[in-house]
Amino acid sequence: MSIAIYAGSFDPITKGHVDIVIRANQVFETIVVLVMQHSQKMGWLPLEQRVTLVKETFASNPMIEVATSTGLLAQYAKKRGIKTLIRGLRAVSDFDYEAQMALANRDLYPGLDTVFFMTSKDYAYLSSSIVREMVQHQAPVAHLVPAPVQGMIGS
Repeated sequence: MSIAIYAGSFDPITKGHVDIVIRANQVFETIVVLVMQHSQKMGWLPLEQRVTLVKETFASNPMIEVATSTGLLAQYAKKRGIKTLIRGLRAVSDFDYEAQMALANRDLYPGLDTVFFMTSKDYAYLSSSIVREMVQHQAPVAHLVPAPVQGMIGS
């Protein structure tokens, strides 16, 4: 069985994230959406709420597993015996950072590969940070987030 991890803070999950997961699930049998707690970031939503929103978003797809971790991604992958990470790229500028992370992860877990998916053009500008900023200023975000997030923020 082919399995890959798509990790992020998902604070909140966006339609851009969903697009990457759905397309990755066409390549890999199972996708583990790993909701991470970033040690350098103060979360907008508590970890438990982010996990719930991600689970609700993918509830109809049994081939998408939702998990959580507060440690290093490579350590989680090694513990699970998973050899592939999924990352989304919005622009060329994302690649420099993601390439560094891929190499660091491989250093921690030799044989761990990272597969990059280009974000669909409709979501090339989209990030959780943009959604949070829009919500803060009462701008509409329903077109940017899945239904569970819409329900949570009341858009």
